[in-house]
Amino acid sequence: MNLKRKKGAILIITLWILAILTILSVGIAGRMGLELKLAGYYRDNMKALYLAKAGIERAVAEKEINDTVSDADTLNETWANSPGLFDGKNPFNEGTETGNSYYTVKYTYKVTKDAEGVELCGMADEASKININKIVSGDTVDTVRKEQLITLLELICGPEVDATAKVDALTDWIDTGSTAQGTSEDENSKYYPDMGSGYCKNGPLDSIEELFLVKGFEDPAILYGDKNQGKIGIIDYITIHPDDGKVNVNTAPKEVLQALGFKDDFETIADKIIAYRNNPENPPITSPQGLTTALTDLTSDEISKINSVIPYLTTTSAVFRINAYSKVNNVRKHINCVVKLIPGSLHEIKYWNEE
Repeated sequence: MNLKRKKGAILIITLWILAILTILSVGIAGRMGLELKLAGYYRDNMKALYLAKAGIERAVAEKEINDTVSDADTLNETWANSPGLFDGKNPFNEGTETGNSYYTVKYTYKVTKDAEGVELCGMADEASKININKIVSGDTVDTVRKEQLITLLELICGPEVDATAKVDALTDWIDTGSTAQGTSEDENSKYYPDMGSGYCKNGPLDSIEELFLVKGFEDPAILYGDKNQGKIGIIDYITIHPDDGKVNVNTAPKEVLQALGFKDDFETIADKIIAYRNNPENPPITSPQGLTTALTDLTSDEISKINSVIPYLTTTSAVFRINAYSKVNNVRKHINCVVKLIPGSLHEIKYWNEE
C-alpha cells in the first residue's frame, strides 16, 4: 500500500513538473517570438532610415551633377521634378519592381494659393519663399522687406489677421533693441507680460517652428492652415534661408511675387512671369534684369516696377528643402531637411527632422 502511494505521488509530481516546464517553454517561446519581432522592427527601421537618407543624397547629387543651366534654377529641371528618379525607388534594385523597400522624395507645389496643389518628385526651392529673418539686420529694420511680409500675410491669411501687428511682434523678436515697434514701451512688457524680462530672443529665428513663440503666431492655423475652415497657412511661402534673402523668380508662387511688389495695378507682371515659366518653349530667365526682355507687352510703369524689385530677386538657388519618405516592410520613415549646396564641397545641413 505504501509503495502504491509512493508511485502515485511520483506520478503527480512528474505531471506537475511537466506542466511547469510546458508553461515555461510557452513563455520562453513567446518571449523569443517577441524578441525576433523587435529585432526585425529595429532592422527594418534602420533600413528605412538609410533608405530615406539615400533619397536625400540622390536628390542632392541630381542637382550637383545634372544642373542643366548654371545661372537659372527652374521647376522644369530634374532636381525639382522627376518621378522616374524619386518616386518609389530602391537603390539596391534599379528596376521598377521595388518590392517592400523603397524611398520617395516629394513635395507639394502650388503656383497660387487657390490652385490645386501639384505633387512634384524632387527638392523644393527655399529661394522661392520670403526669408522672414531679413526684415531685420542687427537693430536696423528693413522697411521694404517688412512691408513685403505684411503683404504676404494679408494675401495668404486675409486682412482680418492684423498682419501689421504680427510682423511688428516678429520684428521685436528678432531685433537687438528692447523697445517695441512704434512705441517707447519695453517689448517684453508689451508682448509677454507673464514671461518676465529677457523673453524676446533678440536674434534671428533658427527654425520656422520658432514662430509659435512669437506674439500673434501662436495659432497653428497661421502657419499650417485649417482644412476644416478652408484656410491655408504660410508655411509654404516663408523661410529662414537663404542668407541673402533673394527670391528666385523662376520658382516663386504668385503670392510671393505679389508680396515683392507685383500686386494691385502690377499683378499682371506676376501673371506674365508665371505664364512665361509655364511655356516649355521659353528659355529660363537667367538674370533678374532679363525679366524686362523676357516678358512681352510691358508698359513703362511695369518696367519701372520690375527695376524697383530687381534687388530682391535672383534666378538661382543654393538652399533646398527635401522631404524623403521610405518604407521597409511595415516600417515607414520621413526625413524633412534643408540643405545648402556648396560648390566644390560637401553640402551643409541647415535643418533636420526625423519622423
